Amino acid sequence: MPAQQDHNSLLERSLEILRTSFSTEQGWVKVHAAEALLNLGDRAVVYPRILDDSDSWEGSHKIGYWRVLANCAEPHERSDSLAKIEETFVDSEYPLRLTALESLCKLGFAAAGPALEKLRGMISGSSPEVPFAYWALELSGEAGMGEKVASLSASEEPSIRKLAAFVLRWMRCQEKGALKKLAQAAAAESCESVAYPFVLGATLALGAATEHSEALAGGVAEILRNGSNEGRYEVCQALQYYFRREDLWMLTPLLEHSDPDVRIGAAAAIGTLVREKLA
Repeated sequence: MPAQQDHNSLLERSLEILRTSFSTEQGWVKVHAAEALLNLGDRAVVYPRILDDSDSWEGSHKIGYWRVLANCAEPHERSDSLAKIEETFVDSEYPLRLTALESLCKLGFAAAGPALEKLRGMISGSSPEVPFAYWALELSGEAGMGEKVASLSASEEPSIRKLAAFVLRWMRCQEKGALKKLAQAAAAESCESVAYPFVLGATLALGAATEHSEALAGGVAEILRNGSNEGRYEVCQALQYYFRREDLWMLTPLLEHSDPDVRIGAAAAIGTLVREKLA
């Protein structure tokens, strides 16, 4: 089979996995499949179905529903969805404010009024919300937040290091001081740590440690072969736009993985690779 035909078949297989996951899965897995399809330009599949499915989302998954709708909706629906997520974030009684804050940040929300005051009050603590609060403050016009997030990559808590790297990647941070701290974190992070896939993925995606990129790439291959399901999904997400033709051998077997998020991550990465670099 000619290479281009083979790549097109792989793209169609990946899209079918994402469409099936979006149709059959529930909760955040469904959200992840929807967002992958949107990134690959499949709005025509996602938008009508998400509208028809509005009543089946509950709890934190409702925030996921609003996030997907905001990403593919008409302007007035996007504003409505953002307002609903913001309302849950400013509600002090809401138990899942971190989920709401993460979604606001991913949607590029610029806070004002009560939401902005709440963000400023959050950064003095040491909770998992802090790196997201810094991200939200940057989106609201405050400078130098990347380096503040990067400072958290030296935390003694692996969960905080993990979230700091995740946020830096999503911020597409290019502050020199922040990237230096991230590179230092990557050199120090144990491969046994839950933070490792996140720190590694962010370091490579942001170009924070080019002199060690080959060694880090070996770590990526090991995660895709033998890492946790969460780690595999994160690496696929982090390096979605950085994988190369020669990486297909690592990604393709994951299309058959038992975990739906791993399948979604691999399908999204392969779809992006084929469309962006192999078309």
